[in-house]
Amino acid sequence: MIKEFKVANYFSIYETQTISFSISKEDIEDESSFKTENGNNLNSIITVIGNNASGKTNILKALSFLLWFARGSYTSYRGSPLKGSTGIETHKLNSSKETDFELVFENNGKEYEYKLSLSRESVTYESLKVKNEDVFNAIYEIKKEEDSFSFSEWALGSINDVDKRRFIEIKNISMFSFLLSTGHLPAIGIKDMVNYHNNLGYLGKISEYIRDIDEKLYRIFSENPEIKEKVLRFVKDSDINISDFTYSNDGRGRLNVKHDSNSGKGFSLPFLQESNGTQNCINLLNLAMRILKDGGILIYDELESSLHPYLAKKIVGLFSNRETNPKYSQLLFSTHMPWLLNDRTRSQIYLVEKDKDFKTEVYRLDDVEGVENNEDFCTNYLAGAYGAVADMRWF
Repeated sequence: MIKEFKVANYFSIYETQTISFSISKEDIEDESSFKTENGNNLNSIITVIGNNASGKTNILKALSFLLWFARGSYTSYRGSPLKGSTGIETHKLNSSKETDFELVFENNGKEYEYKLSLSRESVTYESLKVKNEDVFNAIYEIKKEEDSFSFSEWALGSINDVDKRRFIEIKNISMFSFLLSTGHLPAIGIKDMVNYHNNLGYLGKISEYIRDIDEKLYRIFSENPEIKEKVLRFVKDSDINISDFTYSNDGRGRLNVKHDSNSGKGFSLPFLQESNGTQNCINLLNLAMRILKDGGILIYDELESSLHPYLAKKIVGLFSNRETNPKYSQLLFSTHMPWLLNDRTRSQIYLVEKDKDFKTEVYRLDDVEGVENNEDFCTNYLAGAYGAVADMRWF
């Protein structure tokens, strides 16, 4: 689970911006917040809101990129056409500088701090530290000095000089992904970083081809009947008039959606013929139910897309109920629906603005002076009380 995330110099993000799931004990008001076994008080849900082009997506995209790069760059970049590139994109007015990331997270009962700096060509700094009592102690720390890497801290006795050279030869991958792929992580008491699902790619929200979504859902539901049943139970309870999911296989697996009426009559439709809202709902629920089952974080841009407000509210609510979220899974989502703010506390709302120098700025609602949890966040936001809205002179 994630405690805090920082990023600097990434797309519209110029200076360091922070998303923190951490809160004080006094701020825990319901089951949308929890206390970890390490004693950290964290939120299960963070929502990000702001004007168009303010940088909301870039905040979510930055965390998605970090989790992907830290865990998967070795297997993805090794021998690929992207060899020699990290895939990073800096702020257009700061292209000569590096992009910096920082993540504090819990895994396997311990708290870790991970830092990563990237140029367009290579990793320039990376460190992983574990918290012992109140101090973070280095597991490894790597620095690029001119054309070579130095291992300034190294507490991994399990990796030899040959493996170190193998890592150094591929300059655009993370050491974490290398250790994960080569089986060295268990030696330091950690199996992975943070499990995640998202709807984001390099350029922002993924617009998946509907046939690809159909095939993906067919595969996941047929291989994971527990996920299928949880999604089905949710849509039944939400009165979407769906009674079952069935399968057909014409060489490319297809999902069918069964509808039954009160009169006992019914029919089945191919998933491809369902409404856009139904398709989006089922796909989102698939991701949510998998994260809720396995633990981790769901990062979702414009969660309310094509969904009725009550349905969006109900899906978010899955993460604020201990019965549906027993593993304290987390949800980070952006929205243009201020109505969803009223279910959150002031520590669970981040506002995003872009200044006149094209720099994204992020701030948490509890940093706004005088804001209390009993306020009507939706009405106040629309009235411009918190900032991060469109220029009201045009309305």
